[in-house]
Amino acid sequence: MEFLEKKSAHQADKNVLSTALDTFLKRSAQIQINLDPVAFKEELDQLVDSFNLQRARQQDALSKVKDLRNERNAIDTDIAILRRSIAELSADYEYAASLETPDVVGCPTCGTEFENSFQERFGLLDDVDYCLGILDQRQKARIEASEKLDAAEREYRLVGDQAHEMELLLNRKKSEVSLRDIVAAEGNKEMVVSLKADIAAKDELIEDVQKLIDGLKNDLKLDSKKKKEIIEYYQSRMKEYLSLLNVFVLEESDYAEPTRVIKNNALGSDLPRALLAQYFSLLHTLKKFGDTKVCPLVIDSPQQQEQDSNNLDAIFKFIFSKTLDGQQLILGTISTQAVPEAIIPEGTNLIVLSNEKYAVLRRDQFDEAVSEVGRMHELLLST
Repeated sequence: MEFLEKKSAHQADKNVLSTALDTFLKRSAQIQINLDPVAFKEELDQLVDSFNLQRARQQDALSKVKDLRNERNAIDTDIAILRRSIAELSADYEYAASLETPDVVGCPTCGTEFENSFQERFGLLDDVDYCLGILDQRQKARIEASEKLDAAEREYRLVGDQAHEMELLLNRKKSEVSLRDIVAAEGNKEMVVSLKADIAAKDELIEDVQKLIDGLKNDLKLDSKKKKEIIEYYQSRMKEYLSLLNVFVLEESDYAEPTRVIKNNALGSDLPRALLAQYFSLLHTLKKFGDTKVCPLVIDSPQQQEQDSNNLDAIFKFIFSKTLDGQQLILGTISTQAVPEAIIPEGTNLIVLSNEKYAVLRRDQFDEAVSEVGRMHELLLST
């Protein structure tokens, strides 16, 4: 699905590019131009010279405008600072000249005390006069800077207006063909070349994605063949194991696939044996076709649903004979009386639990058991 979406996206891009290419090809066909470099040499030379001259003048004029704007902005900053300083000094003088102001004034920030004398007050007035003088100078400087800036902006606009000369040159015709037409035609040629290159690149991408899709299709064919082989093997095991366990109530369609639930189609004492056949069929199928690790097989209480003696013999004989080679079997059952000794494999370790409640868990054996399996249990949890 992901590769199909990529292919579709690349194909959509290619369609857009192809549409644009068709448009430019039609436009190029409408502009019939036989370019004569000799006939247009003079006009082209004028175009290049005029363009270079205009661009240089525009850059110089623009640079001059920027410098003058920065100069005036700096003057505006100085004026703002001077006005703020004059306002603060005037406020200080009014406070010092007030009759309510004491002869000694303490700084609210650092606590330093200052004498509120006539000398100090006149000093504040001198500072105000000094700032007013500087302010007057900066305001005059601003007027001069504004005049220079106005002149520079007029010059910049003039240079921009002179661009009309280049426009006239582009529109100048020679044998009913203008330089603008030539430029447009050459531009269309470049665009056509560019679009063809882009379309070729998209074709390569589409081809690469298609190769991946074809490869996946081949893999799917192999997977389908493998799947068929697995299902046939599973069905064969089911048919064999159901017969060994005396289960004859199921149709082949009931176990057509490993995922098919068969408990809905087997009732009574047939159900435990049918499930046993399915579990062992799955076990052998996984062993044959997968990398399944052979773990101990634990079966608890196979005597379910009141099995008769013939079926009990079949169940235990089946379990002992169909366990995987080399696989440990742990079989729990209430009683072994119904199990013929002849079908119990040689070397089987029989463990009989006492009737004491919870006898499987023994306090006196806990430390010994932990020493044997504790490390393995920790490793298992860590993974």
